[in-house]
Amino acid sequence: MELILIPKDSLHKEFDKDGKEICFDYKLFPNPFSFETILRTNDNLRNATLTIYYSYGQQVKQIKNICSQTIVVHRDNLPSGLYYVSLTQGNKTLLTDKLIITD
Repeated sequence: MELILIPKDSLHKEFDKDGKEICFDYKLFPNPFSFETILRTNDNLRNATLTIYYSYGQQVKQIKNICSQTIVVHRDNLPSGLYYVSLTQGNKTLLTDKLIITD
């Protein structure tokens, strides 16, 4: 499994077919976290999927069918460490970011 990282700023930039910039703005907070973190987007998501990968690329958690602007991610049984989170909608990756879980 290959994991592609996007630069660490929270503004993912894409361009439409006419070259006009499309921005997907989001906040992931708190980060680092111990119990839960919140991902808030500027747009309503439609049937999106949030996937969390361990730092070595292994998928450890997935939340499907997201239809809102706010996603609450609970730690559950994940050990402390560095993770990567990816949000997809359809066949588009909307964001990829680092996520740190602490005790």
